Amino acid sequence: MSDDRRAVPPDDRAGGSAPIPMLWLLTIICGVTVGNLYYLQPLLDTIGREFDAGVGEAGSSLSAMHVGYALGLLLLLPLADVLRRRRLVVVLTVLTSAGLVIMTLAPNLAVLTGSAIAVGVTTVLVQVLVAYLAVLSGDRRGRVVGTLMTGMLTGVLLSRTVSGMLADLAGWRSVFAVAAILMLLSGVALHRALPNRPPDSTVPYLRLLGSLRTLIATQPVLRRRSLYGALCYGAFNAIWTSAAFLTAGEPYNWSETGIGLLGLAGLGGVLAAARVGRLADRGLQAPATITLLVLTLASFGLVYAGGVHVVPLLLGIVLMDFGIQGVHLLNQSEVYRLADQAPARLTTVYMTSYFVGGSAGTASGALAYQYGGWAGACAVAAAMIAVAVVLWLTDLLRRRRTEAAARRSAPATAGAAPRLPDSDAVGSH
Repeated sequence: MSDDRRAVPPDDRAGGSAPIPMLWLLTIICGVTVGNLYYLQPLLDTIGREFDAGVGEAGSSLSAMHVGYALGLLLLLPLADVLRRRRLVVVLTVLTSAGLVIMTLAPNLAVLTGSAIAVGVTTVLVQVLVAYLAVLSGDRRGRVVGTLMTGMLTGVLLSRTVSGMLADLAGWRSVFAVAAILMLLSGVALHRALPNRPPDSTVPYLRLLGSLRTLIATQPVLRRRSLYGALCYGAFNAIWTSAAFLTAGEPYNWSETGIGLLGLAGLGGVLAAARVGRLADRGLQAPATITLLVLTLASFGLVYAGGVHVVPLLLGIVLMDFGIQGVHLLNQSEVYRLADQAPARLTTVYMTSYFVGGSAGTASGALAYQYGGWAGACAVAAAMIAVAVVLWLTDLLRRRRTEAAARRSAPATAGAAPRLPDSDAVGSH
Protein backbone atom coordinates (compact mmCIF):
# COMPACT_ATOMS: atom_id res chain seq x y z
CA MET A 1 0.00 0.00 0.00
CA SER A 2 2.78 2.36 0.88
CA ASP A 3 4.48 1.53 -2.39
CA ASP A 4 1.39 2.61 -4.31
CA ARG A 5 1.21 5.93 -2.53
CA ARG A 6 4.86 6.61 -3.17
CA ALA A 7 4.74 5.63 -6.84
CA VAL A 8 1.61 7.49 -7.94
CA PRO A 9 2.49 11.08 -8.88
CA PRO A 10 0.17 13.82 -7.63
CA ASP A 11 -0.97 14.74 -11.14
CA ASP A 12 -1.94 11.13 -11.75
CA ARG A 13 -4.33 11.12 -8.82
CA ALA A 14 -5.92 14.29 -10.05
CA GLY A 15 -6.41 12.95 -13.53
CA GLY A 16 -4.03 15.50 -15.04
CA SER A 17 -0.91 15.05 -17.10
CA ALA A 18 2.18 13.30 -15.80
CA PRO A 19 4.84 15.44 -14.06
CA ILE A 20 7.63 16.78 -16.27
CA PRO A 21 10.53 14.66 -14.84
CA MET A 22 8.53 11.47 -15.35
CA LEU A 23 7.49 12.57 -18.84
CA TRP A 24 11.10 13.16 -19.91
CA LEU A 25 12.27 9.88 -18.37
CA LEU A 26 9.62 7.97 -20.29
CA THR A 27 10.45 9.94 -23.45
CA ILE A 28 14.10 8.85 -23.23
CA ILE A 29 13.09 5.24 -22.55
CA CYS A 30 10.71 5.35 -25.53
CA GLY A 31 13.60 6.46 -27.74
CA VAL A 32 15.94 3.76 -26.42
CA THR A 33 13.29 1.05 -26.78
CA VAL A 34 12.04 1.87 -30.26
CA GLY A 35 15.65 1.86 -31.47
CA ASN A 36 15.55 -1.95 -31.21
CA LEU A 37 13.42 -2.00 -34.35
CA TYR A 38 15.95 -0.08 -36.44
CA TYR A 39 19.47 -1.15 -35.44
CA LEU A 40 19.38 -3.64 -38.30
CA GLN A 41 18.84 -1.11 -41.09
CA PRO A 42 22.41 0.19 -41.58
CA LEU A 43 23.78 -3.32 -40.99
CA LEU A 44 21.84 -5.13 -43.72
CA ASP A 45 24.65 -5.06 -46.28
CA THR A 46 27.25 -6.21 -43.71
CA ILE A 47 25.04 -8.98 -42.31
CA GLY A 48 24.11 -10.12 -45.80
CA ARG A 49 27.79 -10.48 -46.72
CA GLU A 50 28.62 -12.37 -43.49
CA PHE A 51 25.77 -14.85 -43.95
CA ASP A 52 26.14 -14.96 -47.77
CA ALA A 53 22.62 -13.62 -48.28
CA GLY A 54 21.25 -11.41 -51.03
CA VAL A 55 19.60 -8.01 -50.69
CA GLY A 56 16.08 -9.47 -50.44
CA GLU A 57 17.10 -12.10 -47.85
CA ALA A 58 18.95 -9.62 -45.66
CA GLY A 59 16.05 -7.18 -45.87
CA SER A 60 13.65 -9.94 -44.81
CA SER A 61 15.17 -10.00 -41.31
CA LEU A 62 14.16 -6.37 -40.77
CA SER A 63 10.75 -6.99 -42.33
CA ALA A 64 10.27 -9.97 -40.01
CA MET A 65 11.06 -7.81 -36.99
CA HIS A 66 8.32 -5.38 -38.01
CA VAL A 67 5.91 -8.28 -38.49
CA GLY A 68 6.78 -9.38 -34.95
CA TYR A 69 6.07 -5.89 -33.68
CA ALA A 70 2.67 -5.93 -35.39
CA LEU A 71 1.91 -9.28 -33.72
CA GLY A 72 2.91 -7.84 -30.36
CA LEU A 73 0.61 -4.89 -30.91
CA LEU A 74 -2.27 -7.20 -31.77
CA LEU A 75 -1.76 -9.84 -29.08
CA LEU A 76 0.10 -8.17 -26.19
CA LEU A 77 -0.83 -4.49 -26.19
CA PRO A 78 -4.51 -5.07 -25.26
CA LEU A 79 -3.23 -6.61 -22.02
CA ALA A 80 -2.26 -3.09 -20.90
CA ASP A 81 -5.96 -2.39 -20.33
CA VAL A 82 -6.39 -5.38 -17.98
CA LEU A 83 -2.99 -5.80 -16.27
CA ARG A 84 -0.90 -3.56 -14.06
CA ARG A 85 1.22 -1.64 -16.53
CA ARG A 86 4.33 -1.48 -14.37
CA ARG A 87 4.56 -5.25 -14.08
CA LEU A 88 3.81 -5.70 -17.78
CA VAL A 89 6.47 -3.29 -19.04
CA VAL A 90 9.16 -4.67 -16.70
CA VAL A 91 8.52 -8.21 -17.93
CA LEU A 92 8.63 -6.99 -21.53
CA THR A 93 11.97 -5.24 -21.01
CA VAL A 94 13.50 -8.47 -19.69
CA LEU A 95 12.14 -10.50 -22.62
CA THR A 96 13.35 -7.89 -25.11
CA SER A 97 16.83 -8.02 -23.58
CA ALA A 98 16.86 -11.82 -23.88
CA GLY A 99 15.91 -11.61 -27.57
CA LEU A 100 18.69 -9.10 -28.22
CA VAL A 101 21.21 -11.43 -26.59
CA ILE A 102 20.16 -14.19 -29.01
CA MET A 103 20.59 -11.77 -31.93
CA THR A 104 24.09 -11.03 -30.63
CA LEU A 105 25.01 -14.72 -30.70
CA ALA A 106 23.09 -15.69 -33.88
CA PRO A 107 25.12 -18.25 -35.92
CA ASN A 108 23.11 -17.76 -39.12
CA LEU A 109 20.49 -15.57 -40.75
CA ALA A 110 17.61 -17.88 -39.77
CA VAL A 111 18.38 -17.56 -36.05
CA LEU A 112 18.90 -13.82 -36.41
CA THR A 113 15.54 -13.48 -38.14
CA GLY A 114 13.73 -15.62 -35.57
CA SER A 115 15.13 -13.67 -32.64
CA ALA A 116 14.38 -10.40 -34.47
CA ILE A 117 10.72 -11.43 -34.59
CA ALA A 118 10.77 -12.06 -30.82
CA VAL A 119 12.36 -8.67 -30.16
CA GLY A 120 9.75 -7.05 -32.36
CA VAL A 121 6.94 -8.69 -30.38
CA THR A 122 8.18 -7.51 -26.97
CA THR A 123 9.25 -4.01 -28.06
CA VAL A 124 5.52 -3.24 -28.00
CA LEU A 125 6.13 -1.99 -24.46
CA VAL A 126 6.86 1.44 -25.95
CA GLN A 127 3.23 1.74 -27.04
CA VAL A 128 2.03 0.78 -23.57
CA LEU A 129 3.88 3.83 -22.25
CA VAL A 130 2.55 6.17 -24.96
CA ALA A 131 -1.07 5.10 -24.47
CA TYR A 132 -0.75 5.45 -20.70
CA LEU A 133 0.51 9.03 -20.76
CA ALA A 134 -1.85 10.05 -23.58
CA VAL A 135 -4.83 9.25 -21.36
CA LEU A 136 -3.39 11.13 -18.37
CA SER A 137 -2.73 14.26 -20.41
CA GLY A 138 -6.26 15.61 -20.87
CA ASP A 139 -6.36 18.80 -22.95
CA ARG A 140 -2.57 18.69 -23.40
CA ARG A 141 -2.74 15.31 -25.13
CA GLY A 142 -1.39 16.57 -28.47
CA ARG A 143 1.59 18.26 -26.82
CA VAL A 144 2.41 15.29 -24.55
CA VAL A 145 2.09 12.78 -27.38
CA GLY A 146 4.29 15.08 -29.44
CA THR A 147 6.96 15.01 -26.71
CA LEU A 148 6.86 11.21 -26.47
CA MET A 149 6.92 10.86 -30.22
CA THR A 150 9.91 13.19 -30.41
CA GLY A 151 11.75 10.73 -28.17
CA MET A 152 10.62 7.78 -30.23
CA LEU A 153 11.39 9.33 -33.60
CA THR A 154 14.76 10.58 -32.38
CA GLY A 155 15.42 7.02 -31.27
CA VAL A 156 14.40 5.75 -34.72
CA LEU A 157 16.94 8.00 -36.44
CA LEU A 158 19.79 7.97 -33.91
CA SER A 159 19.57 4.18 -33.61
CA ARG A 160 20.89 3.97 -37.17
CA THR A 161 23.77 6.30 -36.35
CA VAL A 162 24.68 4.47 -33.13
CA SER A 163 24.33 1.12 -34.87
CA GLY A 164 26.68 2.08 -37.70
CA MET A 165 29.31 3.55 -35.38
CA LEU A 166 29.29 0.57 -33.00
CA ALA A 167 29.49 -1.84 -35.93
CA ASP A 168 32.59 -0.06 -37.26
CA LEU A 169 34.21 -0.02 -33.82
CA ALA A 170 33.40 -3.50 -32.52
CA GLY A 171 31.46 -5.43 -35.15
CA TRP A 172 27.73 -5.64 -35.81
CA ARG A 173 27.10 -8.05 -32.94
CA SER A 174 28.14 -5.42 -30.40
CA VAL A 175 25.13 -3.33 -31.42
CA PHE A 176 22.67 -5.86 -30.03
CA ALA A 177 24.76 -6.55 -26.94
CA VAL A 178 24.67 -2.86 -25.99
CA ALA A 179 20.94 -2.73 -26.77
CA ALA A 180 20.33 -5.65 -24.39
CA ILE A 181 22.08 -3.80 -21.56
CA LEU A 182 20.09 -0.63 -22.24
CA MET A 183 16.82 -2.56 -22.04
CA LEU A 184 17.73 -4.04 -18.64
CA LEU A 185 18.54 -0.56 -17.33
CA SER A 186 15.24 0.72 -18.73
CA GLY A 187 13.39 -2.03 -16.90
CA VAL A 188 14.92 -0.95 -13.59
CA ALA A 189 14.03 2.70 -14.25
CA LEU A 190 10.46 1.86 -15.22
CA HIS A 191 9.96 -0.25 -12.10
CA ARG A 192 11.00 2.70 -9.96
CA ALA A 193 9.18 5.44 -11.92
CA LEU A 194 5.82 4.03 -12.95
CA PRO A 195 2.87 4.11 -10.56
CA ASN A 196 1.57 0.69 -9.55
CA ARG A 197 -1.96 1.55 -10.64
CA PRO A 198 -4.76 -1.04 -10.92
CA PRO A 199 -5.90 -2.09 -14.40
CA ASP A 200 -8.46 0.03 -16.28
CA SER A 201 -10.64 -2.97 -17.13
CA THR A 202 -11.46 -6.51 -15.97
CA VAL A 203 -12.65 -7.78 -19.36
CA PRO A 204 -11.39 -11.34 -20.14
CA TYR A 205 -8.53 -11.50 -22.64
CA LEU A 206 -10.41 -13.22 -25.49
CA ARG A 207 -13.32 -10.82 -25.13
CA LEU A 208 -10.78 -8.01 -25.11
CA LEU A 209 -9.40 -9.15 -28.47
CA GLY A 210 -12.94 -9.44 -29.82
CA SER A 211 -13.62 -5.84 -28.85
CA LEU A 212 -10.98 -4.73 -31.37
CA ARG A 213 -13.39 -5.60 -34.17
CA THR A 214 -16.06 -3.46 -32.53
CA LEU A 215 -13.68 -0.50 -32.33
CA ILE A 216 -12.82 -0.84 -36.01
CA ALA A 217 -16.47 -1.13 -37.01
CA THR A 218 -17.70 1.82 -34.94
CA GLN A 219 -14.83 4.31 -35.27
CA PRO A 220 -14.43 5.67 -38.83
CA VAL A 221 -11.74 8.12 -37.68
CA LEU A 222 -9.73 5.17 -36.38
CA ARG A 223 -10.07 3.36 -39.70
CA ARG A 224 -8.98 6.34 -41.77
CA ARG A 225 -6.10 7.31 -39.55
CA SER A 226 -4.89 3.70 -39.50
CA LEU A 227 -4.81 3.65 -43.30
CA TYR A 228 -2.90 6.93 -43.48
CA GLY A 229 -0.42 5.61 -40.93
CA ALA A 230 0.12 2.31 -42.73
CA LEU A 231 0.77 3.98 -46.08
CA CYS A 232 3.07 6.63 -44.63
CA TYR A 233 5.14 4.18 -42.63
CA GLY A 234 5.35 1.84 -45.61
CA ALA A 235 6.82 4.68 -47.68
CA PHE A 236 9.20 5.62 -44.85
CA ASN A 237 10.59 2.09 -44.58
CA ALA A 238 10.81 1.58 -48.33
CA ILE A 239 13.19 4.55 -48.55
CA TRP A 240 15.22 3.92 -45.41
CA THR A 241 15.70 0.21 -46.10
CA SER A 242 16.83 0.92 -49.67
CA ALA A 243 19.05 3.79 -48.50
CA ALA A 244 21.27 1.28 -46.67
CA PHE A 245 21.97 -0.51 -49.95
CA LEU A 246 22.25 2.71 -51.98
CA THR A 247 24.88 4.29 -49.73
CA ALA A 248 26.85 1.04 -49.39
CA GLY A 249 27.43 0.91 -53.17
CA GLU A 250 28.29 3.29 -56.01
CA PRO A 251 28.56 6.26 -56.05
CA TYR A 252 28.72 6.54 -52.24
CA ASN A 253 30.62 3.49 -50.93
CA TRP A 254 30.01 4.55 -47.31
CA SER A 255 31.05 2.53 -44.29
CA GLU A 256 28.58 1.38 -41.62
CA THR A 257 29.29 4.62 -39.74
CA GLY A 258 28.55 6.73 -42.80
CA ILE A 259 25.34 4.83 -43.48
CA GLY A 260 24.30 5.27 -39.86
CA LEU A 261 25.07 8.99 -39.89
CA LEU A 262 22.54 9.39 -42.69
CA GLY A 263 19.94 9.03 -39.95
CA LEU A 264 20.98 12.42 -38.60
CA ALA A 265 19.67 14.00 -41.80
CA GLY A 266 16.13 13.19 -40.79
CA LEU A 267 16.55 14.43 -37.23
CA GLY A 268 15.78 18.04 -38.16
CA GLY A 269 12.55 16.96 -39.81
CA VAL A 270 11.56 14.91 -36.78
CA LEU A 271 12.21 17.74 -34.32
CA ALA A 272 10.17 20.11 -36.48
CA ALA A 273 7.35 17.57 -36.73
CA ALA A 274 7.16 17.37 -32.94
CA ARG A 275 5.36 20.71 -32.90
CA VAL A 276 2.66 19.43 -35.22
CA GLY A 277 0.88 17.90 -32.23
CA ARG A 278 -0.08 21.40 -31.13
CA LEU A 279 -2.05 21.85 -34.36
CA ALA A 280 -4.23 18.93 -33.29
CA ASP A 281 -4.93 20.67 -29.96
CA ARG A 282 -6.10 23.71 -31.97
CA GLY A 283 -8.46 21.69 -34.20
CA LEU A 284 -6.37 21.94 -37.38
CA GLN A 285 -5.88 18.23 -37.97
CA ALA A 286 -7.55 18.01 -41.39
CA PRO A 287 -5.72 20.81 -43.25
CA ALA A 288 -2.44 19.90 -41.55
CA THR A 289 -2.78 16.27 -42.65
CA ILE A 290 -3.31 16.94 -46.36
CA THR A 291 -0.59 19.60 -46.37
CA LEU A 292 1.93 17.17 -44.89
CA LEU A 293 0.91 14.37 -47.26
CA VAL A 294 1.42 16.59 -50.30
CA LEU A 295 4.76 17.82 -48.94
CA THR A 296 5.87 14.22 -48.45
CA LEU A 297 4.87 13.30 -51.99
CA ALA A 298 6.86 16.25 -53.35
CA SER A 299 9.92 15.27 -51.29
CA PHE A 300 10.45 12.12 -53.36
CA GLY A 301 11.67 14.21 -56.28
CA LEU A 302 14.65 15.27 -54.16
CA VAL A 303 15.05 11.77 -52.71
CA TYR A 304 15.22 10.32 -56.24
CA ALA A 305 17.84 12.87 -57.29
CA GLY A 306 19.80 11.74 -54.23
CA GLY A 307 20.59 8.52 -56.04
CA VAL A 308 23.66 10.27 -57.46
CA HIS A 309 23.99 13.49 -55.42
CA VAL A 310 24.19 13.68 -51.64
CA VAL A 311 22.71 17.19 -51.18
CA PRO A 312 19.26 16.44 -52.65
CA LEU A 313 19.31 13.11 -50.79
CA LEU A 314 19.77 14.88 -47.46
CA LEU A 315 17.20 17.59 -48.22
CA GLY A 316 14.68 15.05 -49.46
CA ILE A 317 15.07 12.91 -46.34
CA VAL A 318 14.53 15.94 -44.09
CA LEU A 319 11.29 16.86 -45.90
CA MET A 320 10.11 13.25 -46.09
CA ASP A 321 10.68 12.61 -42.39
CA PHE A 322 8.99 15.88 -41.45
CA GLY A 323 5.90 15.05 -43.48
CA ILE A 324 5.57 11.41 -42.49
CA GLN A 325 6.24 11.91 -38.80
CA GLY A 326 3.95 14.95 -38.70
CA VAL A 327 1.08 12.86 -40.11
CA HIS A 328 1.87 10.15 -37.56
CA LEU A 329 1.61 12.64 -34.69
CA LEU A 330 -1.72 13.93 -35.98
CA ASN A 331 -2.98 10.37 -36.39
CA GLN A 332 -2.14 9.39 -32.84
CA SER A 333 -3.52 12.56 -31.34
CA GLU A 334 -6.83 11.92 -33.11
CA VAL A 335 -6.97 8.24 -32.19
CA TYR A 336 -6.40 8.89 -28.48
CA ARG A 337 -9.33 11.33 -28.42
CA LEU A 338 -11.80 8.60 -29.30
CA ALA A 339 -12.12 6.70 -26.00
CA ASP A 340 -10.22 7.23 -22.76
CA GLN A 341 -11.27 3.82 -21.42
CA ALA A 342 -9.62 1.78 -24.17
CA PRO A 343 -6.30 3.49 -24.89
CA ALA A 344 -4.30 0.30 -25.38
CA ARG A 345 -6.88 -1.22 -27.72
CA LEU A 346 -7.09 1.93 -29.82
CA THR A 347 -3.30 1.89 -30.01
CA THR A 348 -3.43 -1.79 -30.95
CA VAL A 349 -5.63 -1.14 -33.97
CA TYR A 350 -3.72 1.91 -35.16
CA MET A 351 -0.18 0.67 -34.56
CA THR A 352 -0.86 -2.85 -35.88
CA SER A 353 -1.99 -1.26 -39.13
CA TYR A 354 0.99 1.08 -38.96
CA PHE A 355 3.57 -1.68 -38.67
CA VAL A 356 1.88 -4.00 -41.14
CA GLY A 357 2.24 -1.13 -43.58
CA GLY A 358 5.84 -0.63 -42.45
CA SER A 359 6.64 -4.30 -42.94
CA ALA A 360 5.13 -4.21 -46.43
CA GLY A 361 7.17 -1.10 -47.20
CA THR A 362 10.39 -2.72 -45.97
CA ALA A 363 9.87 -5.85 -48.07
CA SER A 364 8.64 -4.05 -51.18
CA GLY A 365 11.38 -1.41 -50.91
CA ALA A 366 14.11 -4.06 -50.74
CA LEU A 367 12.63 -5.98 -53.67
CA ALA A 368 12.09 -2.81 -55.70
CA TYR A 369 15.70 -1.82 -55.11
CA GLN A 370 16.92 -5.29 -56.06
CA TYR A 371 15.09 -5.23 -59.41
CA GLY A 372 14.62 -1.53 -60.14
CA GLY A 373 17.40 0.19 -58.23
CA TRP A 374 16.90 3.47 -56.37
CA ALA A 375 14.26 4.60 -58.88
CA GLY A 376 12.18 1.52 -58.10
CA ALA A 377 12.34 2.13 -54.36
CA CYS A 378 11.35 5.79 -54.78
CA ALA A 379 8.45 4.80 -57.04
CA VAL A 380 7.10 2.37 -54.42
CA ALA A 381 7.30 4.99 -51.66
CA ALA A 382 5.71 7.73 -53.80
CA ALA A 383 2.87 5.40 -54.83
CA MET A 384 2.01 4.73 -51.18
CA ILE A 385 1.79 8.43 -50.33
CA ALA A 386 -0.19 9.11 -53.50
CA VAL A 387 -2.76 6.54 -52.37
CA ALA A 388 -3.02 8.29 -48.99
CA VAL A 389 -3.65 11.64 -50.73
CA VAL A 390 -6.36 10.09 -52.91
CA LEU A 391 -8.03 8.52 -49.86
CA TRP A 392 -8.05 11.87 -48.04
CA LEU A 393 -9.55 13.71 -51.03
CA THR A 394 -12.11 10.96 -51.64
CA ASP A 395 -13.27 11.12 -48.05
CA LEU A 396 -13.49 14.91 -48.22
CA LEU A 397 -15.69 14.77 -51.34
CA ARG A 398 -17.89 12.07 -49.81
CA ARG A 399 -18.45 14.14 -46.68
CA ARG A 400 -19.27 17.26 -48.65
CA ARG A 401 -21.81 15.35 -50.74
CA THR A 402 -23.37 13.94 -47.57
CA GLU A 403 -23.59 17.38 -45.97
CA ALA A 404 -25.07 18.90 -49.13
CA ALA A 405 -27.70 16.17 -49.31
CA ALA A 406 -28.56 16.70 -45.65
CA ARG A 407 -29.03 20.44 -46.22
CA ARG A 408 -31.31 19.83 -49.19
CA SER A 409 -33.48 17.35 -47.32
CA ALA A 410 -33.75 19.42 -44.16
CA PRO A 411 -36.86 21.66 -43.91
CA ALA A 412 -36.03 25.31 -44.50
CA THR A 413 -36.03 27.38 -41.35
CA ALA A 414 -36.39 31.10 -41.74
CA GLY A 415 -33.60 33.07 -40.17
CA ALA A 416 -31.66 29.94 -39.23
CA ALA A 417 -27.97 30.44 -38.71
CA PRO A 418 -25.65 28.58 -41.08
CA ARG A 419 -24.57 25.20 -39.78
CA LEU A 420 -21.02 25.01 -38.46
CA PRO A 421 -19.02 21.80 -38.52
CA ASP A 422 -19.24 19.92 -35.25
CA SER A 423 -16.25 18.88 -33.20
CA ASP A 424 -16.24 15.35 -34.60
CA ALA A 425 -15.92 16.62 -38.15
CA VAL A 426 -12.94 18.83 -37.36
CA GLY A 427 -10.45 16.01 -37.25
CA SER A 428 -12.29 13.41 -39.26
CA HIS A 429 -9.71 13.25 -42.02
